Amino acid sequence: MIASAVTNEQRIGWRSMSISNRNGLDVETILNDLHVSKVNASISLSCDGRIEVKLGDALNGYDAEAKVDTLTEAAEWLRDKALMHYPRGKFSRKYAALDRAEVNTGARWSEIDLLDLGHMLTRELPIKEIASHLCRSPAEVRDKITELGQACKDDRSRHYPHGRRLELVER
Repeated sequence: MIASAVTNEQRIGWRSMSISNRNGLDVETILNDLHVSKVNASISLSCDGRIEVKLGDALNGYDAEAKVDTLTEAAEWLRDKALMHYPRGKFSRKYAALDRAEVNTGARWSEIDLLDLGHMLTRELPIKEIASHLCRSPAEVRDKITELGQACKDDRSRHYPHGRRLELVER
């Protein structure tokens, strides 16, 4: 039996899965919805005490992998990655409708946010869809893309002295 002094965030194991977290997230429901939607995912305990989370499977390959500390974080991560990688699937139709819009607007961009932004840009997703996945406003996403583009230009100018540019030469 799990002691009552242990919070939902600290519990690990199947007994705590049906308990909603402080945001109303039901871990069991998310995992069941992934299964019903035929989205392959896995959650396993690693020897370092963290939880390994993977979207996809060993046979077809993994679309994303991470290590988290709680089952709630694992379910949130799987939900977010399934929305990103399968935006037109049955799972996404249900969860994209939930009102999570712009909850991260104004918050610091994490390394994972920036990696997700880059991944979605390479997949050529529309800004509105990227903003929805990152829970930010479209204007903030556009501003971050502009900021990153400017940082890349500034970085390139340090490597190439003024007047010297690489040019494509046909032979």
